[in-house]
Amino acid sequence: MFAKKKALVICKSTSGRLCLGMLLSRIAYDPILTRSVYDALLHLEEEAACIIILDGDTPEEERSETFSLLKTATVSRELPIVAVLSEVDDSLSMHLSASGCAAIITKPVDISLAYGVLGKLSGEPRKTPRVQVRIRVEIAEGAPAPSLFSVNISEGGIYLRTPHPLPEDTVLHLSFTLPYDQEKITVAGKVVRTTLLGANLNEEPGMGISFVEIADEIITRIRNFVTLSLSSDLEWERAI
Repeated sequence: MFAKKKALVICKSTSGRLCLGMLLSRIAYDPILTRSVYDALLHLEEEAACIIILDGDTPEEERSETFSLLKTATVSRELPIVAVLSEVDDSLSMHLSASGCAAIITKPVDISLAYGVLGKLSGEPRKTPRVQVRIRVEIAEGAPAPSLFSVNISEGGIYLRTPHPLPEDTVLHLSFTLPYDQEKITVAGKVVRTTLLGANLNEEPGMGISFVEIADEIITRIRNFVTLSLSSDLEWERAI
């Protein structure tokens, strides 16, 4: 199992830190939660991170000081900084960019957008977030069985549990219904990776399938399900 990448969070609000920490944990990061830039710099002296997420809903003078300290301190000056704000206009966007901000994400945080932004800046190869879900998936080809249960899903693909995974590049035609959805999804997919029974104690035996020839409408339905599953219980607030 791959170790999660460390993401350092700076947020004055306790509930804000909780929301950002939960979000990062759910999209495969290991959050380091700090209340101030001084606390953050002390943590970075002891533990490295790959990215900094800053709650930018603070007074302008305080926000500017935070960026200045982060971009001059040896432990943080090379790290990308992502600002999370309730509102942003062109003037603020330009000011943040000039201060060293690598990207801006607005609240409430869109999971798919945040995953893409953070992944690009931190070198995460996976393009879209996934969520654990157990649903029955019918396989038109009937192999390795007429139906299997899923382990997780993203808008890019699905992982099916089976002790008898098919060879990579095998094309399958799948049908399934998402939780909270009424209409069945039918999509083609290609086996892109397999895990044999007992080969990895941290992962279910089975096969990862990448969707191919998938309609935009189906992508949207899967994205909405993933977003709902990952973030429906998070309540965003201003950190001031």
